[in-house]
Amino acid sequence: MAGRRLFVGLPLPVALGESLLSQLEPLLGGDLRVYPARDLHLTLHFLGMRDEGEYDALERTISTALAECHAPSLCIDHCGVFPLHGPPRILWAGVSEAPGCEGRLAELFTALEDALVVPEMRGGSESRPHITIARVPAAGFPPEPADWLGASLEFSWAPSTAVLFESRPESPQARYLPQGLFELDPPSTPGGGVGPRQSPVEG
Repeated sequence: MAGRRLFVGLPLPVALGESLLSQLEPLLGGDLRVYPARDLHLTLHFLGMRDEGEYDALERTISTALAECHAPSLCIDHCGVFPLHGPPRILWAGVSEAPGCEGRLAELFTALEDALVVPEMRGGSESRPHITIARVPAAGFPPEPADWLGASLEFSWAPSTAVLFESRPESPQARYLPQGLFELDPPSTPGGGVGPRQSPVEG
């Protein structure tokens, strides 16, 4: 059987994704390929194509790596584009960690990299934690980039589960199919403070 394209990510609850897309809708005109709420996620680690025979071992490795990681408390609070220079190809929403909960997202990235990447290949690239919102067609970026980059967001998000996803970009249904669920330790900081933003949405 053919291999599967896998990655580990934090899925947004559909209700949160719908609220986020609703606020960004005025900036998402033209022929942009906007992701539906059910497919919005924050990627923690991309595994690439993996053979079916590797699945069980991968699931055990990921489970062990995340066993003592704390669930982050996140704020979706800004927008960005990739690449950083030149015509934008990807529009994304960025996250920061709530006060008192700093370092938990880095803990997840590091735990997965240490468990899944050979030592000599670690730390080869840096990526900004983000949620891909839309992809830009070859024709270019319809809205004004300055409007997108200046968008102000205030969404709190308390993900409690990491997911091993299979990516099926050509699927007419969900593009990302869950293959394994990994519960994260709940935040230990009293209240999991998120400042003035709305109550955290778990997912």
